[in-house]
Amino acid sequence: MSANVRAEEAKSFAGEITADRVNVRSGPHLNFEIIYTCNRGDKIIIIGEQYDWYKIKLPESAILYISKEFIDNKNNTFIVKADDVNIRAGTGLEYNIVGQLLKGDKIDIITETGAWYGIKAPKGCFGWIYKKYIKFYATVDQYELELKRKEAASENYTKLVTNYAQELKKDFTYMRLDVIRADFEKFILSYPDSPEARLSQEKIDKINLKSAEIENMKAKAMLKEAEQEFKSAKKILDEKIALIQQIEVAKDTPKKEEPIARGIIRDVGIILNRPARYKLCEGNNILYYLKSERVNLNKFINRNVKVWGEAIPLPGSSKKFILVTSVEEID
Repeated sequence: MSANVRAEEAKSFAGEITADRVNVRSGPHLNFEIIYTCNRGDKIIIIGEQYDWYKIKLPESAILYISKEFIDNKNNTFIVKADDVNIRAGTGLEYNIVGQLLKGDKIDIITETGAWYGIKAPKGCFGWIYKKYIKFYATVDQYELELKRKEAASENYTKLVTNYAQELKKDFTYMRLDVIRADFEKFILSYPDSPEARLSQEKIDKINLKSAEIENMKAKAMLKEAEQEFKSAKKILDEKIALIQQIEVAKDTPKKEEPIARGIIRDVGIILNRPARYKLCEGNNILYYLKSERVNLNKFINRNVKVWGEAIPLPGSSKKFILVTSVEEID
């Protein structure tokens, strides 16, 4: 084994980029192709070294190339159909190999150029970066744990945002924003240093404003409901008072006696020694003669009526006359 190959077996660690626009190349020399560019603060995994260069795992965002000849497209799923298929730094056999894939491996297509696919860098692909732009950040285990926490934070935050959006679709009377706010608060305690913690606090601020708005809407709705209940109660009370008043009036109103007679009032006509001017008839029969000092009987002539008053016998006759006190027309 050569010294150069042994040098590549240096202990792995996570490094941090210390400058902007630091190139990642396909080999440990400036003559090799640029396959990716890092910026200050980016984190990478160092898997080896050679002279002044570190060998690194390529991030998924790096675009590499593979010949279409070795790829099957099955319902828009792209699968490698041979073993030890080379992944290259560019679209041609003259470009350096930066990794390999096996039969059955799946790839994500990003671009297409002639006979080559541009793909998302698979696991196991590597590049080279100049040492002076790297500083130690963490052990690989520490860095992978950090990545897992970041991934968990992102997934949990996405769930919280989805739950919040679903809650906002409900009628405001059924919203439980206090539960959503508590979930965001728990998230901040669990992931205090994550970018999502700041976003969660922004959501909490919005929830507080929305909660105040909802409380105001609920208060208005309760007031409106109380006003409706008051109007309904007042209407019922008014109806009961009116009914009581009608009952009291009915109690105070004396019952009218049954009429003394019913019939049609007719004019007796010009007859010598007539006992009265008006008579109450049933058909052609005279029931009573009528007199009154209180009622204008003339306006009831030829009308069917009820008559109240006092019946007084006529001297020398089987008929009686009524001293009329009240008359009502029968409909």
